[in-house]
Amino acid sequence: MPFFCFWLYISYFATCGKLFITMALFVCKVGTPDGRVLQRYCKARNRFELQESLEEEGYYVFKIRRAFFSLSFFTDRGQKSWSSHRFLLFNQELLALLKSGMPILDILDSLVQENDSSSTKAVLLEIKEAVQGGASLSEAFSAFPQFFPRLYVSTIASGEKTGDLPQTILRYLDYQKRFARVRERLKSAAFYPLFLLAATVGVLLFMIFFVIPSFMQIYADAQVSLPLLTRMVLGVSAFFARWWFFIIIFSGLSVLGLRRFFKTPNGRLFLDMALIRIPIVGILFRLSGMVNFCRTTATILASGLPLVEAMTLACGVLNNVVLQKGITNVVSSVSEGDTLGNALDSSRLFPTVALRMIATGEKTGTLPQMFEEVSEYYEADIDSRLDRLASLAEPLILLFVGLVIGGIVVAIYLPIFQLAGTVR
Repeated sequence: MPFFCFWLYISYFATCGKLFITMALFVCKVGTPDGRVLQRYCKARNRFELQESLEEEGYYVFKIRRAFFSLSFFTDRGQKSWSSHRFLLFNQELLALLKSGMPILDILDSLVQENDSSSTKAVLLEIKEAVQGGASLSEAFSAFPQFFPRLYVSTIASGEKTGDLPQTILRYLDYQKRFARVRERLKSAAFYPLFLLAATVGVLLFMIFFVIPSFMQIYADAQVSLPLLTRMVLGVSAFFARWWFFIIIFSGLSVLGLRRFFKTPNGRLFLDMALIRIPIVGILFRLSGMVNFCRTTATILASGLPLVEAMTLACGVLNNVVLQKGITNVVSSVSEGDTLGNALDSSRLFPTVALRMIATGEKTGTLPQMFEEVSEYYEADIDSRLDRLASLAEPLILLFVGLVIGGIVVAIYLPIFQLAGTVR
């Protein structure tokens, strides 16, 4: 047994080690065809392959060096992205400094001093050096996708083109706050049912390992004939009590296997397809994705980007392969000359009310406002659905818990009740 566990442990970490060592992170100082000097972070197996790849892209390579540690595993640990709350605070600070009229380099200096994290300071210093070298703020941000998402970088780029960067950031902040509110609403709705299920599992484990074994010994000493329900409960308890170690190992390996499968294209497609087809809950996934997509599209359109580019960027917030493929088909249809209303109607992703509102906005030239109204309308719909689902789920879960635990208690005491009836 110890040798088997040790072998599993070594095999797992050996596999992980291969994954960590295959790719390393490099800091590259390159020159662009238009004469600017940039600093980029790139992952590659070695510096020779990276240099060849950069030169094929049209860059002139001045210098390549490894970033922080030689193993990408440790580098990624040192370059963790900040939380959504910290990112929101960063943008609020950036917006306040931009409104004050400070030069961008002075703003970056202030942001460096405000940050306590060494990794964040290092990133901001790299951004400042890139801006000093002639790069725009959006280009400097794009070198750090783990800190600045593609959607955010595109929003900043559109604000730089229109010359209204503070207003663009303000719209993005409003979008982030609304997006976070929907996400927190979904989390809070799922908390209580998950808590009840976890408590149920805890009670069942306590009964399996501590309560039921004592009754098993009593019935074994009494040598009484047990009912079928009692034998089933005692058999399940004995199985878990005897093989619990192997069950934990098997469960852990199964979870790791499923996680690896769901990271593959086919696995992700299977999971996302299953999520949107779950009765009652699936419609919430669809509506939540639609709300996020519409709000993101409205924010990008208000920043001055064209419709096709805005929808392409907004597609990234869906976090569902099935919905992403549907929106990608819509974007293709619009880019080929079809109207947005017809393309969305053919995709069958949006409800009828949303289709009519978006079609009206397309005809009247008020698409940003109409996308925003669609997101607000269905955000309220999600709230009402969540309230109804929570009011329905709580009694159902309590009924399930009562039936499971009550059934086990009845099964345990049933032989005692039979003996008491026989004595009478």
